[in-house]
Amino acid sequence: MTRSRHLFAALASLSAAALLLTACNTTDTTGAPSQVASTAGTSDAIAPAQTSLDLPAASTLSAGTRSTAEKIGHLQTVGRHERVREATRLGLSEAHLFAADVGKNVIRLKDGRETALEILNRRLHELGRLRASARNDDVSLSVIGTPRPPRLIPATEEREARTFPGYFGPPIDLRPDFSNWQFTFAQITFTRDGQVQRSLTFFDNQGRAVQRLIIDTLDGIPAFEQIIQDFRAETQSSEIVLTPEEPADPIRPDAQVDVPSLIAAWDAITDVHQFSTAVLAKHDVTRLQALRLAGPERAQRLDSPKALNALLSAAAHEKLEIMAFVSNSANTQIFTGKIEAPTKARGGWLRVGDEHGASLSINEAGIDQIWLVKKPSSIGILSTVEVYNAKGEVIVQFYSKREPRKPESDTWRALLAKLPKA
Repeated sequence: MTRSRHLFAALASLSAAALLLTACNTTDTTGAPSQVASTAGTSDAIAPAQTSLDLPAASTLSAGTRSTAEKIGHLQTVGRHERVREATRLGLSEAHLFAADVGKNVIRLKDGRETALEILNRRLHELGRLRASARNDDVSLSVIGTPRPPRLIPATEEREARTFPGYFGPPIDLRPDFSNWQFTFAQITFTRDGQVQRSLTFFDNQGRAVQRLIIDTLDGIPAFEQIIQDFRAETQSSEIVLTPEEPADPIRPDAQVDVPSLIAAWDAITDVHQFSTAVLAKHDVTRLQALRLAGPERAQRLDSPKALNALLSAAAHEKLEIMAFVSNSANTQIFTGKIEAPTKARGGWLRVGDEHGASLSINEAGIDQIWLVKKPSSIGILSTVEVYNAKGEVIVQFYSKREPRKPESDTWRALLAKLPKA
């Protein structure tokens, strides 16, 4: 019986792989059969598969694309964590890397936010157990679980929160802002142990990966194939047209900020979600600027990066359930649960996981500042540790898990009080 189950699983995987490759081959403009390339990558972060160095024939490349192909070939030789930065240095986006393999082991789905919105809000739970990964330049989060059907936010709340209908887990806990989602690709690769791996990866208008979903069981294959059939782009083009990012507004000088008004607004909020509008937007300040001006009783700078290691080590030791928020240009993914003790990975990355296969990796070199922030709410003070990069962007936030309408735990507050200050 066991041998039969393994045989069935293998046949199902091969059948699905053949179906996907057939779809790719129908759009291969070179006339040669496409091949699925082997990958030695892992699935705990968003990264293009390490495909073979075979690139489209010169005759299929538009003007100037030859150098792009050479750059892509170079990128396929660098490490997983370094690949995105190297692509940026070469003037390429992550979306370029995926698009280069359209017609091989990648199928392009329809461009536009509507594709992403429909898949995540209407079809995601059909895929069964997933590994969901989101990251920014310095933090990656990967969580395994079965998505729940989405909880839709009423229109009035949607406008107030400046968000869109989305998933509110756990385990697959996503807060997408679809306004900047643009490119979607389906990909099939082989893992180190020879298993077929199917995934959907979503990119923003600037070609940055905002979410990856890896199908984790055979039960999700039919839904995955149906998504490809329903959303497949009519033209399987490798061309990527990016939208330049608008320059950031200049930071308002501290001397022009009405600090007493900012502090009064801070103290008056009754929900942490009001912070962005009632404090930041109303007073035209950046997040770090608000922390710096609000006073140490509201925000206190911590020792960087020692406070981060201390936080994660203490949370693991206390077996305290925490929440980690990892955000990028168009999405936030959240981990909730107990963590294991942090370990150091290659390249200066700090890594923690849990017993269910979640993985949180943080590049210590990318940390510029760490702050302990306290905000009022209807149930008392809620405390968070916020980690910033040199651009002043939040790369990860940590909260204590708590029940709805319940205050944060005394254990969490005692842990935060012991973190080393700057």
